[in-house]
Amino acid sequence: MRDLEKELEKRKWPEKPQFGIGKNYNVYVSYGRVENRSLRLFQSLSEPIPPGECAITSLCKGKGRKIYGATSGNKSHLFYYSFSPEGDGVCDIGIIEGAKAVKNSLCVDKNGNIWGGVSDGEKGYIFFYDTSEDYMRETWTHCGEIKVVLEPIPKEFIVYLICNEERDLLYGLTNEGTFFIYDISKNEVINKWQIDKNKLFSPVIVKDGKGDVYLFGAFGQILKYSISEERIIPTDIYVPFLKGRAFYDRVSSVCFNKYDGFIYGGTNVDGIFFSFNPETNFVRMIGKITPEKDIPCLTVGKDGTVYGISGEKDGMAHLFSYNIDTYSLTDLGLLYTTIEIPWHGYEFSSACTGDFGEIYLGESDRISHLFIYFPPIPEKKNI
Repeated sequence: MRDLEKELEKRKWPEKPQFGIGKNYNVYVSYGRVENRSLRLFQSLSEPIPPGECAITSLCKGKGRKIYGATSGNKSHLFYYSFSPEGDGVCDIGIIEGAKAVKNSLCVDKNGNIWGGVSDGEKGYIFFYDTSEDYMRETWTHCGEIKVVLEPIPKEFIVYLICNEERDLLYGLTNEGTFFIYDISKNEVINKWQIDKNKLFSPVIVKDGKGDVYLFGAFGQILKYSISEERIIPTDIYVPFLKGRAFYDRVSSVCFNKYDGFIYGGTNVDGIFFSFNPETNFVRMIGKITPEKDIPCLTVGKDGTVYGISGEKDGMAHLFSYNIDTYSLTDLGLLYTTIEIPWHGYEFSSACTGDFGEIYLGESDRISHLFIYFPPIPEKKNI
């Protein structure tokens, strides 16, 4: 033992570098502020949604400054986050009966109620949640009951669901490529189409400012559902994939930007970010944010800036932004925060924008958190 101590005393240990790491070496999001929330009430007043059941795969903005989310895993949970001063916590509403996944299938109607679609589980049904009973205070919370509505297409699951609030309709897409329209007031599916029997379609749909709906078929072909003609119109416009990759690539995320009237999207195999002008049918490849695959989620900020996640499963996600005025595509960095708890965010699958412009990001790992990004307010230039 004494010989070992003498050896250690003589050993030359590595010296600490004399130079500091400059700001250009910071890999984390430093433009703005990042926080997170565990999926439980105020960190200690309730048990969190269990590991393996808490991957956040759907988010939408409800009324009363609440954000609603759904998880995927061994079981699916519906939850809400209250942004109010006396709230600022997550309420686990409960388990969605027979569901193992709800992916991009959560939306809100004109009355503020939540509709969702089961993406995996026993049956691919639509469910409904009345938000009027939601109530959160400093030490307790209250919520209502999740109700099963119907199975729109038997033996098919719902991979995307959006709401047309003005017409009281839901537009959905199934894992078999069936596009359907559900009438909320009639409680029935009023129309359906098979967009691609070979399953080469992309599992996303998006509505533009006029109410027309866009889908993406084989090889990235853009299909338009016209609300005036009540039919699907194939176009000769295609999503910009890399050469020779169209057979494999899919559109993995979409959003409509009301500030410029464009639809923005991202692809999964190559991670390409693009825009589509539904007025002129012009498609533009904007760029590729990181070397990683996939852009799993997008949302539009209060100033028209598009925010998204670049990063594949088992990778390290980067938050990015696209300024529609300066046409600048910016990698904001990796998501890490010490508030409320120290946590690195690796995988994300959903995003939405809050009432005050804050950006909500749903982590989709085995143990997941709701991340909140607060964009900075740029200084106004003197005239």
